[in-house]
Amino acid sequence: MDYLEYDNYLGSVEFDKKEHCLKGRVQGLREESLNYKGQTLEELEKNFKEAVNRYVTKCLNDDQKPKKSYGGPLNVRLGPDLHGRAAAIAERMDRTLNSIIKEAVEMFLYEYERRQR
Repeated sequence: MDYLEYDNYLGSVEFDKKEHCLKGRVQGLREESLNYKGQTLEELEKNFKEAVNRYVTKCLNDDQKPKKSYGGPLNVRLGPDLHGRAAAIAERMDRTLNSIIKEAVEMFLYEYERRQR
């Protein structure tokens, strides 16, 4: 899947066969009205940015801090065995456990996206 990026927000890009248009949704947020459409990629991107701006403005008007699509920190529950094995390998390689997990996720996504093409 392709994504749009704007002000640290990610938006999906999909083709809707039924409506014969491009559509998307701001990723990682559950709020309504964060969907957008367009007949061209340029229109879709413009509507994505407007959806993000509407969301941020609404939050600020409601004295709420706008959430970001994805902030970076992520808690992962590996279980004791997997956690211990990964930590031991990271230590042997003089790397952090975080860098090992990040590399594993990147490899998984690379393979997944390669198969989707």
